[in-house]
Amino acid sequence: MVLEIPLEGKTVEPEETGKFGSGWQNIMTEDFEGVFPGSKWDVYSQSQVDAYWGKDSYNPHNGSWSAYCAKSGTDGVDPPAWFPYRMSSAMVYGPFSLADATDAELRFHLWLDSAGIQVEPYNIPGDYLLWAASIDGKYFGGKTIAGHYRHWMEKSLDFTEIPYLGNVCGQPEVWILFTFSDVMPGSSGQGAFIDDVVLSKYVGGEAEDCPWLDEEPKSGMVPPGEEDDITVTFDTTGLGSTYTANIVILSNDPDEPEVTVPVTLTVTTGVAPSVSISAPAEVGAGSDFIARVNIDGVENFDAANYDVVFDDTVLRLDDVTAGEIDGTAIPVDIWNLEDGGSCTIVQNVPGLAGVTGSGTLAELHFHVIGAEGDSSDIGLQNGFLGDNGANEIEATWTGDSVHVSSILPGDANGDGVVNSLDITKVERIIVGLDAETPGADANGDGVVNSLDITKVERIIVGLD
Repeated sequence: MVLEIPLEGKTVEPEETGKFGSGWQNIMTEDFEGVFPGSKWDVYSQSQVDAYWGKDSYNPHNGSWSAYCAKSGTDGVDPPAWFPYRMSSAMVYGPFSLADATDAELRFHLWLDSAGIQVEPYNIPGDYLLWAASIDGKYFGGKTIAGHYRHWMEKSLDFTEIPYLGNVCGQPEVWILFTFSDVMPGSSGQGAFIDDVVLSKYVGGEAEDCPWLDEEPKSGMVPPGEEDDITVTFDTTGLGSTYTANIVILSNDPDEPEVTVPVTLTVTTGVAPSVSISAPAEVGAGSDFIARVNIDGVENFDAANYDVVFDDTVLRLDDVTAGEIDGTAIPVDIWNLEDGGSCTIVQNVPGLAGVTGSGTLAELHFHVIGAEGDSSDIGLQNGFLGDNGANEIEATWTGDSVHVSSILPGDANGDGVVNSLDITKVERIIVGLDAETPGADANGDGVVNSLDITKVERIIVGLD
């Protein structure tokens, strides 16, 4: 995506350039625990709605604060209130220099609750977050995401492959931008929270000793035709992120006098990933709904098996479909439903690359067979996660529950019948004139949008 915005230029000095003349260096880090925006950031509204980025303590990823897309301005709100209709807010850092960089990246954590991409009956990109870069402070190229994710996930931007701009390493002035925009008919969700921003670059230079990496022996002699081992030791004291270095081996070999071995060290926080069920609190008798198996903060994920347990006198499981972790599909290899409300699910990511990030393992498609007043837990048992090295990933597993009420899917106004009045009610909810009602989510996907209008129409004419 490319975006044009007006911007008053100002030079930003790097707050930490690292300890060495070469390698990865931090240009800027932001955890929103201090003064914000201060002199570091420009924040403003890009629409007639005066709501834009500010720090808030409602939903931090780490620490006590994060940036919220609609916190500041005369039209700003306090989460968990929904973001204002037709808002568009920008948060800009820069310019900074990549003149001496051969590589650079932006990494941050995102929590997003917004209307997703709509393809029918009209193609609308959803209420999206854009993270992007520019070399003139005016035209930005980057990535977008939209949807009701409602969990923290890590995102990144590679400055050697900026959409529409290409490689911007070597440029003397570069800007980064975060913007959240409401483009769907009516606001839908809390919006975007951002935390733990890290902007870094790689600078080439003479090889220097690396404090977290040690090799033994550092010199020696190997007779022709023989081999020897070098033991590499990592010291993670005081570290927390991903680090890179090169081990350079010099010899009198006429064919390969210099051999470079790249080294990558990833230091995790030690916090186990979490797997949890997300389901609507109330469902109508005879209705269909989707419960999601969410996963947060997993690294190098490759495979999983687990049991989903529920009350089969209240719920019927009709299908289990693939999930997604940061853009990578997580296929369902097999699922087996047994009597008594227990379903075993087996999943595997193709290949051995592994997947890191947050998202969903699977979507569970339920039909309500219970009566009003019934309820059912949806639990997770016998859960196992494996990484791409065939090692177990320790995780926490948490279930959810649903209650069967008098909700009639499509009965948006609650009068006990589904007719054209409910179409009008759904439209009023979408544009923000009325509060959301349980029956307005006619298709049971957890959000009220134009798809529910189509669903109500199909119910009225008897197609569904």
